[in-house]
Amino acid sequence: MAEKSWVDFAQFTLNLFLAIVTVSLFIQGTRDRRRIAEDRRREQASKISVHRFDRTEQTRPDSWRVLGTRVEIRNDSDASISRVHAVHLTLPWWHDYVNARGKVGVDPHQRQAIRFAGHAEPGVNDISIPPGQNVHYDDAPLSGQTILLYFTDGAGIQWVKRDGQLWRFTTDTHWLSRLYQWMYYKRGTQWLVGWLLPYARRRFNNLAPTVPLSARVATFLLGTTPVPGGASEPWLMPLRAPKKDWPYQEWINGIYLDRAGNTDAAAEHANAGETPQP
Repeated sequence: MAEKSWVDFAQFTLNLFLAIVTVSLFIQGTRDRRRIAEDRRREQASKISVHRFDRTEQTRPDSWRVLGTRVEIRNDSDASISRVHAVHLTLPWWHDYVNARGKVGVDPHQRQAIRFAGHAEPGVNDISIPPGQNVHYDDAPLSGQTILLYFTDGAGIQWVKRDGQLWRFTTDTHWLSRLYQWMYYKRGTQWLVGWLLPYARRRFNNLAPTVPLSARVATFLLGTTPVPGGASEPWLMPLRAPKKDWPYQEWINGIYLDRAGNTDAAAEHANAGETPQP
């Protein structure tokens, strides 16, 4: 190869390397700007907190009774929040999980709105909390441990907070989800896509507590979890939400209950002298 050809090749390689580096820096800079903007948007929302306290009474040396529950929503930010609404989720009994197994869009959680002091109508999204103040519920015991809080920050962004996890409230559905659901519910095309949900359910049954990719894909496309119980309102999570922010533990608990129920059923059949059918 002539000397000029070597020089041209080296120049081309250098230019290609510089182009790759420039594109990489641009992409990284875009990601960093998005992350900083999202952190700024979350700054106020992260200062909204929910605290729950149960008042108990000792009835025996090893027994306690819950007398009442106090729930406080605190606004420790420097701006007001509005449209505050909270519900507590009651974990269902085993038969509710059984009834919900395999049914699309079924959430067996029982939801009850929390009536805060000074706000007579539960479930009405008109409660506002000025900066540095709080609202509270202080009454009969709440049966549900999990509290789901909805509110709108000073910039008009709606948020959902649950068990310390925070995400944006949105009812927008991705076009892939809309397309998949259209095919899933249409009789002529259901056979093309209907295999995903049972496949994801079998994978999760076998692999829990690991969450297989098929379960996450099914949840994104169908808008519901492929397991008994599952996470309530999973479609509220943003598409790029970190895996740690998804309430996978409820999925796993549902599988554990499913396994326990199958084990109990097998034991009952064995006690009755019957062989359980697969």
